[in-house]
Amino acid sequence: MYYLILLIFILLTNGCGNQGLVDKEAPKITGVSIETNSMCKKGGNSVPCLLRSIPSGVVTVNVRIRGSDDIGIAGYSILSEDSLVPANWITISSAGTSFDNVIPFDLPSGDGIKTIRVWIKDLGGKISDASNASVLVVSGQIAEWKKESIDAKSDFENGLNSHSLFIDNNGNPEIVYGDNELYSAMFDSTGWAIENIKDASIVSGGSSTGTFIAPDGSVLLSYIDTNNNLIYATNSSGSWIYTTVDGAGSISGFTDITQGPGGINISYYDSAKQALKYASCVSACDDQGNWVLADADNTGDDVGIYSTIKSGSDGSVHIAYFDNTNNAIKYITRDSKGVWSSPVTVDSNTGVFNALSLDSDNKAHIAYYDNTPTNTPTGGLKYATNASGVWVSVDVDMNSSVVHYLSIAVDAGGSVHIAYYDGLSPGLKYASNISGLWVIAILDHNGITGLYNRIAVGSDNKLHISYFDSTNKAVRYAVCAGNCTDTNNWKNVSVTSSGEAGRYNSVIRDPSGNLHVSYIGGRDLRYAENSTGKWRTAIIDESGNIGGCSSMAADSSGHLHIVCDDMENKLLKYATCSNNCIVPENWTFATVEKSATVGFSYVSLAVDADGGLNISYQDIETTSLKYAYCSKDCTDDKDVNGLADNWNKIFIDKITDIDLGKYSSIAAANTGTKKYISYYNRGANANGGDLKVAVCESDCIDDKNGDGLADNWTIETIDEGKANADGTKDSTGLFTSIKTDKNGDAHVSYFNETLGDLMYATNKSGDWVKTAVDKYDTAGVYSALTIGADEKMYIVYYRYSPGLSVLKYAVCDSDCTIDNIDSVTGEGNSDGIGDNWKTYISDEFDNAGVFASIMTDSDSGIHIVYYDTDTGGLNYTFGSGIF
Repeated sequence: MYYLILLIFILLTNGCGNQGLVDKEAPKITGVSIETNSMCKKGGNSVPCLLRSIPSGVVTVNVRIRGSDDIGIAGYSILSEDSLVPANWITISSAGTSFDNVIPFDLPSGDGIKTIRVWIKDLGGKISDASNASVLVVSGQIAEWKKESIDAKSDFENGLNSHSLFIDNNGNPEIVYGDNELYSAMFDSTGWAIENIKDASIVSGGSSTGTFIAPDGSVLLSYIDTNNNLIYATNSSGSWIYTTVDGAGSISGFTDITQGPGGINISYYDSAKQALKYASCVSACDDQGNWVLADADNTGDDVGIYSTIKSGSDGSVHIAYFDNTNNAIKYITRDSKGVWSSPVTVDSNTGVFNALSLDSDNKAHIAYYDNTPTNTPTGGLKYATNASGVWVSVDVDMNSSVVHYLSIAVDAGGSVHIAYYDGLSPGLKYASNISGLWVIAILDHNGITGLYNRIAVGSDNKLHISYFDSTNKAVRYAVCAGNCTDTNNWKNVSVTSSGEAGRYNSVIRDPSGNLHVSYIGGRDLRYAENSTGKWRTAIIDESGNIGGCSSMAADSSGHLHIVCDDMENKLLKYATCSNNCIVPENWTFATVEKSATVGFSYVSLAVDADGGLNISYQDIETTSLKYAYCSKDCTDDKDVNGLADNWNKIFIDKITDIDLGKYSSIAAANTGTKKYISYYNRGANANGGDLKVAVCESDCIDDKNGDGLADNWTIETIDEGKANADGTKDSTGLFTSIKTDKNGDAHVSYFNETLGDLMYATNKSGDWVKTAVDKYDTAGVYSALTIGADEKMYIVYYRYSPGLSVLKYAVCDSDCTIDNIDSVTGEGNSDGIGDNWKTYISDEFDNAGVFASIMTDSDSGIHIVYYDTDTGGLNYTFGSGIF
């Protein structure tokens, strides 16, 4: 009997496979993935992507398939996404009930999102449901780049979720602020250095975040995550670490954090217990086991929201908070031995929002909002202290309203200083009892401003206030050295704003290797430099609506020059600075030209061999190309008519009903007086245009016949848009950038809109010769060209594709217009792309790279600044020795 059973088993499991078993169900795919070599950012999300060097042909990827079946898997099918029915089955030789294998597969050619569809089949012939996997394919050689933010901007539509102010031993402030992203702004006596210190939604959960800046400049945060747990985060080790402090799942908003002799202390509210809670940690606070949790006030009433916490110099802890049941402000302490005092009611029927500070004797001083006053219907600011041994409460400003945002500081002499937002005005107010009486001053009332304020006193007794200007979406800073109730003694500056910072940028490099950038942020002209090793930024002109420019150059003395257009006031503006240019007051401004109706655009600046300043621009009113020149004293306005005296302006190309001068770029030869202007001629039809270059050897402002056009400029059409049978015209020549080499020959990069190609042209041979540099997708938008010390050509540009839009750059060693061999197939026919151009991806994150500028150094390192549309900020990237 035993042998009979064994024989039946063998027949069922051998020779005939597993066909004798009952096939109860179809196989299941438990996982499909495509192995990739990178993660890219698309639409704000990270997605798997495959970076490759050749932009054509198939790409072979490894597909990992995992599945299971009750009787055994017999094969699989991998097809493109549009395939609805499996085909081309691949048989699995050794069937089993589980399957986990990596299989090579050829993706369809081209860039973009590639999706595959996978099925598996069992020994009984049953087929699984389809399972998909996707990958983003991006072409271009990848180099290692250092990336950092110059002017990091965020969308402050929701205000600030985190805000803290710290004054170091040198009296310099550091401000940490942000909403979904976190920024640090540090001042070093000359300017602000702004850094994006956290770009994830670090404060995504709660309605408030506790922020503390340690003496070493590191940041400590307490916040509530989306699961209603209390989280501690810090970058003290150089990278961010996160620790769950209280995982009860019932922690709501309103948390605060501080650090003192006794370690790190956090106050927060537990909505389940309706109680004030406290967490402390002495060391190794990245380990949840080192946090000690306690109920600070669990008396049965609903207490603990709107808490503020401070550490005493003796190791004590002090918390002010709101009693929601009794509508009262309360105060509690914990001594250095860990013993809690009984809760004290500071003031009844008041105190929704409060701020706490300690004096040198560790006595408490609380500013708070009275939301139920008897003498005014609007609410007001009150102050309470126990400095005398008993609690005393006084009215400070009962003619204010909605004092939701307030902060308090006590100076070395025991005087109190309060910053607060008055919703009745609305604006930033300041109150102090330094004179013995409470005196109130309005510091800023231009729009809805003064929200999320923080006040601090330096060791030199200077007062510092940082706050949010909601009208202009800006973080502002104010400082006062003395007699601060006199508003004239406060100095107010803008630290940063949420406007698009980084558009229309221009970068130059000085002889010391430092970089200087001009750019537009919101409506303002801004400047950044990195001479200290960190990027520092300054707003140098906020008098109008600075538009579609700026252009920067430096002369042989290292003096900086910027031109830009003021769209609001219809001015062509010029600015110059000779020293310490991070200080806005060191810039001198002048008006080059005024317009009565429209204004100017597409501005470009070059300094010639003699130190003269040359500007090309479009006169919007006449849609014509103009040129301005100044050789000295370019800011003088002796007749005080609002126009600088020594600028000469003249038309270069002016034809009725033709839109000339767009995307102008000007270059001056290193020796002699030769100048070039490349520009786009939109043409007689709105659908087309040409690339033109104007050349002048000398006397470039002469107009002897008085027709308003300069005599000595020769205009050539370098690339002509194709005429179509319907009368329309194709378009080429947008986003031009021109430079001259050591021999005075010109090199131009531009965009062929019709073909979507990045183009390059030069007159190095005596005639203008052109070739494509990058023909894949829409390549060449916002191109900028520079020539290295080694005479190599470098072009940075933006490449748009349906799958991913990236920042790219191209490099050519020599003979940049030769196109004899197809570099992909190796055949001897031309492919329309210059053979000696190599293209690279600099930033593979989606939507990074518009408005890019480029500069090289003596070591062939590339420096690029560009605008990131995802973050709304100006970024810097550097690659060294990679070519």
